[in-house]
Amino acid sequence: MNATTNLPPKLELKINLTDKQFWELCHDNGEFQFEHTAQGEVIIMPPTGGNTSRRNIKIATQLENWSRQNNLGETFDSNGGFKLPNGANRSPDACWVKRDKMQEYIDNGAKLAWLIDPKREVVEIYRPNQEVEVLESPNSVSGEDVLPGFVLDLAQIL
Repeated sequence: MNATTNLPPKLELKINLTDKQFWELCHDNGEFQFEHTAQGEVIIMPPTGGNTSRRNIKIATQLENWSRQNNLGETFDSNGGFKLPNGANRSPDACWVKRDKMQEYIDNGAKLAWLIDPKREVVEIYRPNQEVEVLESPNSVSGEDVLPGFVLDLAQIL
């Protein structure tokens, strides 16, 4: 028997969960991907479409190839959840990150973040204590001193 329900266009869940309760929610509902904001909102992440998935794998592949050559850290995909100092549980990715998450990453210690918008062919670069830099139709972006020697080729992404 299938049950149907009418949900509002935007489902908002503001509940206070401990880290253990949030992990249990994620574990017991493996078919969904969740994030938990510092304000207590549970965000159900929708699946991405084919174009987004294709772009994400191209970015992740370039980053992993660089990581293997330089052995300076680990590469994770968007399924990895990370607890930020402000209490949020976020799943970063290299391509489709909302602006509010970008600033949250920077505020919690990230040294460099890119927001890539293939529809507008724009890349926004976030750095601590600096204004957002906007590049129109760039061929590539540099990992700067955060990812020394890494250059993300945007030819097949934008």
